[in-house]
Amino acid sequence: MPLHSIERAANPDDNRAEKKAIPKFASFRPKGNEREQLNDTLPHDESVHLSLKNQLKYRKHVSRNEFARSYGDHRDEQSKAGFRQELSDRANDHNEETGPHFVADRTGDPNNLTFGALHRYATSTYSRLGAGTVLGSLPGQKLDRSPDNERDLVLSKTDHSQWRRKDRKALWKTIQFRQRELKVTPTDSKKSSPVNFNADFVAFEATKRVKRRRGSGNADAFSSTSSDGEDIHYRSIGGKAKFQADPQDRDLTFTSDMSSSSGAENKDVANTQASLSRERAALLRKLDENPSDSDVWLELIRRQSDIFRSSRVSRRTGLTAAERRSTAEVKLSMCYKALKVVQNSTARETLLVYKMQEAQLIWDNRKLALEWQNILEAYPVSLALWNDYLNFKQTTFASFRYEEVFETYTHALTWLKNSQLRQNVCVTERRKLYKVQMYILLRMTLYMTESGFTEQAVAAWQALLEFQLFRPAELGGSKNEKVDPLHRSMLSRFEQFWDGEVSRIGENGWLGWAGTEQRRGESHEAKTQTVNRLDIEKDLWSSWVRSERAQKAESRMPARTTDDTVEDDPYRVILFSDIQTFLIELPSVVSRDVTIDVFLAFCRLPPYIEDGDESSARSWWLEGYIHNDLLDFANDKLLLSMNPSLRRENSTIHNSMPLEHEPINPSSTDKGIFSLLTADYRLSSDNLFASHRAWFSTFEAWCDNCSENNKALERAWVLRTLRHIVSAGIGGEDLAEYVLALELRFSPDTVKKTARGLLKKQPSSLKLYNAYALIDYRLGNASAGEKTLLTSIRMSESLDEASQRNAILLWRSWTWELLTAGDTRKALELLLMYGEDDALKEAPYGNLSTDQSPSSSKILRAERALTSTRDHLLSLGQYRLAVHAIDCFVLFTYLKSSSPLSAAASVFKSNCAYLKTYISHTNLYHELLHQSFARLLYHHITHTHIVKPADIRSLLTESITYFPQNTIFLSLYAWNEARFRIDDRVRSIVKDVVLTSNQDTNVNRSESVIPHFFAIYSELNRAVTFGSNVSTIRSTFERAVENGSSGAHCAGLWKMYFLFEHSRGGAAKAKNVFWRAIRACPWVKELYLLAFEYLRGPGGFSDEDLRGIYELMSEKELRIHVNLDDVFDAMKESKAP
Repeated sequence: MPLHSIERAANPDDNRAEKKAIPKFASFRPKGNEREQLNDTLPHDESVHLSLKNQLKYRKHVSRNEFARSYGDHRDEQSKAGFRQELSDRANDHNEETGPHFVADRTGDPNNLTFGALHRYATSTYSRLGAGTVLGSLPGQKLDRSPDNERDLVLSKTDHSQWRRKDRKALWKTIQFRQRELKVTPTDSKKSSPVNFNADFVAFEATKRVKRRRGSGNADAFSSTSSDGEDIHYRSIGGKAKFQADPQDRDLTFTSDMSSSSGAENKDVANTQASLSRERAALLRKLDENPSDSDVWLELIRRQSDIFRSSRVSRRTGLTAAERRSTAEVKLSMCYKALKVVQNSTARETLLVYKMQEAQLIWDNRKLALEWQNILEAYPVSLALWNDYLNFKQTTFASFRYEEVFETYTHALTWLKNSQLRQNVCVTERRKLYKVQMYILLRMTLYMTESGFTEQAVAAWQALLEFQLFRPAELGGSKNEKVDPLHRSMLSRFEQFWDGEVSRIGENGWLGWAGTEQRRGESHEAKTQTVNRLDIEKDLWSSWVRSERAQKAESRMPARTTDDTVEDDPYRVILFSDIQTFLIELPSVVSRDVTIDVFLAFCRLPPYIEDGDESSARSWWLEGYIHNDLLDFANDKLLLSMNPSLRRENSTIHNSMPLEHEPINPSSTDKGIFSLLTADYRLSSDNLFASHRAWFSTFEAWCDNCSENNKALERAWVLRTLRHIVSAGIGGEDLAEYVLALELRFSPDTVKKTARGLLKKQPSSLKLYNAYALIDYRLGNASAGEKTLLTSIRMSESLDEASQRNAILLWRSWTWELLTAGDTRKALELLLMYGEDDALKEAPYGNLSTDQSPSSSKILRAERALTSTRDHLLSLGQYRLAVHAIDCFVLFTYLKSSSPLSAAASVFKSNCAYLKTYISHTNLYHELLHQSFARLLYHHITHTHIVKPADIRSLLTESITYFPQNTIFLSLYAWNEARFRIDDRVRSIVKDVVLTSNQDTNVNRSESVIPHFFAIYSELNRAVTFGSNVSTIRSTFERAVENGSSGAHCAGLWKMYFLFEHSRGGAAKAKNVFWRAIRACPWVKELYLLAFEYLRGPGGFSDEDLRGIYELMSEKELRIHVNLDDVFDAMKESKAP
């Protein structure tokens, strides 16, 4: 062992002897006679150790005491000379000493066996250098715990190559912080060495002779000829020194210079920075010309993040909290400058949204609340401002209380109601105000439902629908174009209706407000609420959470005073004073569609209106605060969907769910691609009446994956409510088709009866006849469906021109049904008859033999008829029907061609270009056309033996580029890539196209959470060979719930994240996600209950922790049906002495 690492022998006498000899400058010398006397009295081994001990002490004194004193004054040359002489004398004395520096003891200490361990003061002392290395040890040795006894440390012998290995994080650090590694520039051995061996020094830098510029009289005139006059001194009048691409040390060079990829990356970074600088300069010039241009201000504010991101040190990781705060301060100051000069009201609202978003990163909650109050007083009709304000109040965990946020919602509705009833407000302004009211009402009722007050939310919608749609005619019925304002008599009469406790909308025996006043409606049947008993002896929390869920399921509908309810539950009976705030007046009859769409969003259903001024609910439905469908999903099905291996191994879960009903991942090769838990695409008859596992179904997840006891609303009540609305003729044939499709999925036994009732009221609706035919096909009666289609097409000739336009829908449905059944020949013969004068007077098909090809005249006539129908519908502005005509044309081309896919794709692209001359290529009708073609692509893949995956990929990529959030295109793309296993392109397209589509603007109110859900699903089901693991899945979740993301406050997404961590067996990580979830969504009761269901026992929460979570729910004023205060008091009394 090295000399300085050997432990000195313990000898108190020796210590005292040394203390007597106080060192005094150069006269200090250890007394030899004392040392010899001690050595004579000690054994040989101990004397050697003592000699070594004295040597160590001697050296310590020299190095620490006298060296510091002697060298203290570096200006005293005499002291330095004397010190050198002293060191020389001591070195000679040390060399004269006898005795070895190391001891080889082959026998060992017998006391080690007696005491079972080495002597404490006889073991070596190791000086650690970090990372397990020891000063003086071999390079390959590191400190490690003994395998026999964890208390002991040993020097492990590792491979020498491992010691020479570079730090694995070194390259990561250079990438993260844009540092570049340096290396010594290789010299040419053939050339003369730059070192001058005749000199008495070695220069650190090889430089040539320094010349003096002529005419310069100062030191700045000197320069090295090696620089060729390019370097500029920092004090030179030549200006600021430019950035040097090479290192300052000319003997070094960057290792990345040898890498073309690194050089290209640095070049791209430089180009990006230069481009951003030019854009910023151009924007500043525009502001100089027109300081009040709000668009330029907004673009300049948006560019700040890009400019900061391009110039920051770290490029790969996200912004740190300090960086976000710095960027927010810059943006906030720019918002203040812009607000001083911008006068346009709409632009100022947008700037205020930016301002408050950035202020949340800087200001405290008190200052934010005061600023919000001032802003909303000045802009009471701004939906964007109200939205951000509600988000601020609802997500502040520290100050969140249910009643306080509820009062905020109530105040907002009252404020907007008073603004709407002002006499000087025009109809257009009232419609805008009404949309804001409906948005706040949707957020409020969902907030109440997710906090546990479901019956109050249901009562609010019952009151609103009755008040708006079914009021008596003399009070301004639903058929009047303009309605009267609210007055006391109307409220008084509605209060009588509500307090009469008759059946309300969605309940059995319903007659409506107007019908009840004409003839007495049926009184509500009294019900008895079941009381669930707790099993305290076995498991208190398990019993409580079961009882809580059972009570929640029984309390979804508002009770009456005659019902037998729990005595201490004051929320079960809803009085008129509880729902008076929700009685909002319609500005016009057109706004009824907004009410129905918002009600569908409240029921977790997609809105049915997708175009026009009243289609705002669709963008709201995609927001993270609203799109929380997964809260109603059964937990076991969610767990199954996140564990593909478990899904393949087990055909049932808890013996309750067959395998065929499981949600399948989007990347699988079976038909489970149609069973995404969350989806986003345009509604059409294809997905409304889709066959099970044959195409994407709109209502499959809502009907199949939601547990009835776990669902917030009774699905039967939702369906009955929609039936009552449709039966009153509200919503038209579009809503009627929607309701029939929903009933087909939920209650197929009664759907035909409902359809016949609707056809009696609308006998000329070809859209309803088409729905009736599709119902027959889905119920397995293809002949009846075909007969309905044939009869409807023949009947359309006797209808008026407006009704005849829907005939193309019947042709398209019939063709697709034949194509899906595999009767391609019949489908071709059917389309050949389109446009004939006596079309379908005889049998629609069977006129061509199997090997007979249709004549050119028939093909040309059918093509001309289809294009003529397309052009006519486009000229009338009937774009949805024109898309059906184009789809028939594409199908006809596919059926008649020898190269079906290439021919159909050519016709599809040409018609897309033609449709673009009428409407934008990102319009919803273009999306419908792309969806129809995607269905044809799927049919081609599944019915053709030879398929080129590159062709399918290119066509789907084009659709995804235009509509990056459409899950039909994304699912088919993932399915196509998974089938052939060529490359992992799904992750790239999700990262580069899908997720970036949400980041176009910071104030996009329609920012969707669907892309995050799809990214998670695709990552969960990606093969390990493609790089998927727990870390990549977790990072995808983190990206979805990070601050500023659309999923940051999506409770359904947090629930899925928690179940993922729990399914991987990580209790600590699951607990971490749980706490983060309730901080992000403190109003969601379902998230709190996850702790009682999954985090009990070892590794999870203790009983005291669970009691603390229960008390936290009470503190946040969430609804608790089964109160445990009496149980806690009884437990406390039993423990008392």
